[in-house]
Amino acid sequence: MLNHFISTIPLFDAGIRRLLAAQCMDDASVNYGATVDFRKGFPEASCGIAAACITAFYTPESEFYKNPELLNRACLAMDYQLAKQHEDGTIDLVETNFHDSTSNAFNIQGLGPAYKILRRFTSHSPEEDALEERLYRFTKASGDAMVNCGFHTPNHRWVVSGALALCYSLLGDESYLHHIHRFLNEGIDCDENGEYTERSAGTYNIICNRSLILIAHELGMPELYDHVTRNLYLSMKYFEPDETICTMNSTRQDAGTDPSISAYYENFLYMAIETQNPEFAWMADYLQTKNLARFTLSPSSAAGSTAYFYRFLLEPEFVQKMLATPTKPPVPKYETLFVESGVYRYRDYDLSFTLIQNQPMFAKLQYKQHRVFFRFAGSFFGTLGQFQAQEILPIDNGYRLHYHARQGYRRPFMEKPDTWKWRDMDHSKRETVCVQDFDVNLDFSVHGNKLNVTVSTCGCERVPVKMELLFDAGGLYETPDTEFFTKPGDYVFWKRGTCQYRYSDGCAFVLNGGFYAHHYGATMRGSCGASPQCFTIVTTGFTPVEQVLSLSVE
Repeated sequence: MLNHFISTIPLFDAGIRRLLAAQCMDDASVNYGATVDFRKGFPEASCGIAAACITAFYTPESEFYKNPELLNRACLAMDYQLAKQHEDGTIDLVETNFHDSTSNAFNIQGLGPAYKILRRFTSHSPEEDALEERLYRFTKASGDAMVNCGFHTPNHRWVVSGALALCYSLLGDESYLHHIHRFLNEGIDCDENGEYTERSAGTYNIICNRSLILIAHELGMPELYDHVTRNLYLSMKYFEPDETICTMNSTRQDAGTDPSISAYYENFLYMAIETQNPEFAWMADYLQTKNLARFTLSPSSAAGSTAYFYRFLLEPEFVQKMLATPTKPPVPKYETLFVESGVYRYRDYDLSFTLIQNQPMFAKLQYKQHRVFFRFAGSFFGTLGQFQAQEILPIDNGYRLHYHARQGYRRPFMEKPDTWKWRDMDHSKRETVCVQDFDVNLDFSVHGNKLNVTVSTCGCERVPVKMELLFDAGGLYETPDTEFFTKPGDYVFWKRGTCQYRYSDGCAFVLNGGFYAHHYGATMRGSCGASPQCFTIVTTGFTPVEQVLSLSVE
C-alpha cells in the first residue's frame, strides 16, 4: 500500500495556505478568526481552522512545522468559537439548527484528534498552553452538552458517540463513556447488507463509518469494524462507471445527486489499515492518486484531513502497518438485490443498471458518464397514477417492478352523521362503489449492452399512461427522418420504431419499440410533470397496455 501520509503532505500544505488566506484577520469584524462560507455569506464553526493549524504545526514533514503564526491563528479561531458557545455548552449550525449538541459532535471529531496531537507534542510554551486551555474549555463544555442534550437523526447517535469517545480519551469523564454505551445499547442500525437507516450513500454512510471507526479505536471495540466493512462493500456496489455514487434511494439531502466516490477515501484508508483488507487498500491507493488534489480546492479541505492525520503522527506503527497492507483491485461486475433497501444494482464494468422501490424515478441505465432515467404514470384518480414500485420481484432472466392502486366513489351516509363538518365526519361509514384497480408491471432484463423493458397493465381500462425516458440534455436526437440537438426541458413523443440519442463522444443509446396513443404527457394530472433539466422521450398508451421496449448502447 502507498504511503498516504508522506504523499499527502504537499496537498495538505496547499490547503493550509488557502485556509490562512481565507481566515478573517480584521479585528474590527464580527467574523474575526473565522472563515466565511462562500455559499452562505457567514461563518459556521471555526474549530476546523484550529485543528488544521495545530496538525500542521506539529507535523515535521510540513512546511508549516513549528511556525508560530499557526498557534496564533488557532487561538483566534478558538476565541471565535468559544464566543459563540452557549451557556449549556452547545453551538449552532447557523444554516438550520440552534443549541445543537450534534454540531459540537461534528466539530469535536475534527478538533479532538488535533487536541491529542497538541497534548502529545507540546513543549508547554506560553502560546501552546494558552491554546490548550482554550481547547480544554471547548472540549469539556461540548462533552457535557452532548451528554445533557439531544439529537435529530439516526446517524447523530454515532457522530455523538464518536465525539464522546475522543472526549473520554482526552478528559476521562465517565459520564461520556456511559452515554456512549446508552447509544450502543440501542444496536447499530446497519443491516446484514451494510445499509444504514438513512440509506445515504453520498453523505451519511461516510459519516456513520467514520464515527464507528473512531469509537472502535478510541474505546478498543474492534467488533464495530464489521459494520463498516459491510457498508463499504455495499457502497462499492453503488459506485457508477463515471466514479460518481448512485444516491437514488437516499432519504437525505444527497438523494438524486452525483457525489464523487472520493468521499469514501478516509473510510477506505482507515479500514484497509485496521482490517488489512486488500480491496479497501486498493481503493484508498486509487482515490489518493486520482482525487486527493481536492485538498487544494477550498480553505476547508485542509481541516478535512486532520481527522486521519493524527494517528500517523501519534502511532509510528500505524504507518508501518499501512505500508505492509496488501492491495487487490475489486472487480466492478456484480448483480445484487438489496431487499431491505429496495434496491437492485447491476454492474458490468462500464455499464450499470439500477432499480429503486418507492420512488417515481425508479430506474437508471448508465454507460460510462451517460445515463437515462425512467418514470411511468397513468392519469388514475389524481396522484394515485404516479408509478412507484411497491415491490422488486425476481423473474426469469430479470426483475419486475409492481405497482397497484385502487379507488372508487363514496355514497351518502345511511344515517345522519354526528356533525355537519366535513373534516370531522367518519367517512369510513360510507359505502364505496364503482371501485377500480390500476395494476402496472414493468419487467427489466439486461443482456450485454442491451436493456429490455416489458410494460404490462391491467385493471381499469382507458387510463392514459406514459413512459418517460429522461436524458442529460445537449445530445443529438435522431430518427429515420428527423434530428435535432436537444436542450433542457425538451419533451418529445416517440411514436414507433427506432430512434437514438447520440453524444459528442460518439456514444449513443438506441431505442426500439416505441408506442403512441396520445400526447397527454407533460401536463398529465397526478404525474411528476416534465423535467426542466432533462431531455425527455415519451411513449404513450391507454390501458390495457402490453408493449416491449429496448435500449442498447453503441
